[in-house]
Amino acid sequence: MDLVTRDEFEAVKEMAAKARAEQDDLAARLAALEAKAPVIAFSFSDPQPWLARAKAAGAITMCQVQTMEAAREAVAAGADILVAQGNEAGGHTGRLAMLPFLTRVLEEFPDVPVLAAGGIGSGRALAAALTAGADGVWSGTAFLSAPE
Repeated sequence: MDLVTRDEFEAVKEMAAKARAEQDDLAARLAALEAKAPVIAFSFSDPQPWLARAKAAGAITMCQVQTMEAAREAVAAGADILVAQGNEAGGHTGRLAMLPFLTRVLEEFPDVPVLAAGGIGSGRALAAALTAGADGVWSGTAFLSAPE
């Protein structure tokens, strides 16, 4: 009888966890469509496979992008709103800081509403993003410590 090595076991375990996560993700996406969510946001992947389905369900679609290539993909797929996410966003995304990335996205897509994301943790940061031309901001991490 052949025994499975520790590395083989870990590889199979990792594959199973990934399959479960993909199944959970699929279930969440289908649930959002069935619930007729008014807004569906996409991030960290090509929105093409799901964006048309979200729009057909009546949702406004937002694509959070970290690169110009991702912004072009999102616009080509028909995104209603772009979210230009700088590397200040939770400290885990992209290579560009929010402000320089935001200005590049705004210049290339002047007819698409653009929100700024990353490092928006104060009124001054909000004002800076709006002054730079953002139509609004997407804030998240700053609220983790807020009692509201």
